[in-house]
Amino acid sequence: MRAYLKKAFFISLCATFTTVNFSFAYAQTLFPTDITSSINQFPTTTQQQIKSGLEALKEAAQSAGIEQYITLSSNPKYPKAYETVTVSIEGFSNEVGAAEIEWRINGARASQGKGQKNFSFKTGTLGSVFNIEAVIDTGSGAHIEKSVTFSASDVDLLWEANSYVPPFYKGKALYPLQGTVVITALPSVFENGSKVSTKNLLYTWKKDGLILGSLSGYGKNTLAIEGTFIGSSVSVSVEVSSSGGAKAAGAMSVKPQLPEVLLYEESPLYGVRLESALKSAFTMKEKETTILSIPYFFNLSEIGAGALVRTWALNGKTIEGREKEEAVTFRQPEEAGSSQVSVTIDNPSKVLQSAQGTMTLRFNKTNTQ
Repeated sequence: MRAYLKKAFFISLCATFTTVNFSFAYAQTLFPTDITSSINQFPTTTQQQIKSGLEALKEAAQSAGIEQYITLSSNPKYPKAYETVTVSIEGFSNEVGAAEIEWRINGARASQGKGQKNFSFKTGTLGSVFNIEAVIDTGSGAHIEKSVTFSASDVDLLWEANSYVPPFYKGKALYPLQGTVVITALPSVFENGSKVSTKNLLYTWKKDGLILGSLSGYGKNTLAIEGTFIGSSVSVSVEVSSSGGAKAAGAMSVKPQLPEVLLYEESPLYGVRLESALKSAFTMKEKETTILSIPYFFNLSEIGAGALVRTWALNGKTIEGREKEEAVTFRQPEEAGSSQVSVTIDNPSKVLQSAQGTMTLRFNKTNTQ
């Protein structure tokens, strides 16, 4: 009898390795003929015990074979607060499609049905945690449990261009061609109900889908990007993660803009009339008028260094010696009429940063008396 038991143990051991090491498709087949014929050599009671053990091993192998290929995915990958999330079962579509699937939220049953591979739920406030479980029972007897945990988090991305706008300008300084834009990540990532400090988070930055390894790391929540000659939109994304595994992500696109030049009247009495740019025509009311040129969205560094070059022109003819002059004074002629005034501003170190402002200057003879 001991010899029989030893042989039975050996056969069971061989069956274990045979069933587990082969593919799931093999595990679904009947026992190999040589093992089955060997089992028949034992007494009926022993045969039943061996077969029961092999069936249990087969079911375990089936579950293990399927489970390693089944995963849970979500859309979106990193949910924000009050956002609808769809969790999907991926892999072994035939088995899962016919399986009985139960979905649970934080341990409580939320949905159940045959072949229910997708499940949707809505997150709560920032920091709220949701543990989603999928319990899968296949027709072949495999029992599989998969879970994924979500913590409602968010990352706001703000950008700031290092370009010039005049004082009291109510708009935003735009990102110029060949300019620099600084993007700052403001994450709201939670662990155990508490918000994680910005400096304790790992930031992985990407530009147009490529990881910026040297600009990523712990506490690196800002990214400076230099514009190129192409002038196309730049896609920037960041994945933020904590040491405990909490994650969030944000993305944005920034498109560089052409610089501009606007012309203003510089009044002896009121100063520069920034509230009203001279975009079309201006009628002189005094014997002389000073026109001021102001560049918009040129690099701050070049403006601060006085590197911009201006080319003033009257009726298409260059006014010599005014390359560094921000303003030019014009006198009324004796006869009424008009002249075309223009100024082109160039940044010698950034060839794409060039713009022109034009206007019509009208003269009124009666104002000269």
